[in-house]
Amino acid sequence: VSATGASDPKHFQNMSRLGLWGPGTSFRDSTMFIQEINKGGVGAMELVAMHMKANGQYLSRSLSFKGANFEVVQVQLDTAFSDMYDKAVELWVDV
Repeated sequence: VSATGASDPKHFQNMSRLGLWGPGTSFRDSTMFIQEINKGGVGAMELVAMHMKANGQYLSRSLSFKGANFEVVQVQLDTAFSDMYDKAVELWVDV
């Protein structure tokens, strides 16, 4: 998650695998997480960001990418994959 994503609790709603809610946490589900963090305001969001950063789940400008390499690669998508992608997009638009 980037710093931009951590600016509003509702941005976390689709990130269930982060373990911020559910069994073993203080929040039963994402709705409860969002409500409680909203009540806590910016301070609560800072605590969430600190927790995530400590667990390696959060990126911020203070982290260096020195020595990191990347490569932009264009790949040809076959029709089956394009169709599957289009259906996934339709599903998320409906959500």
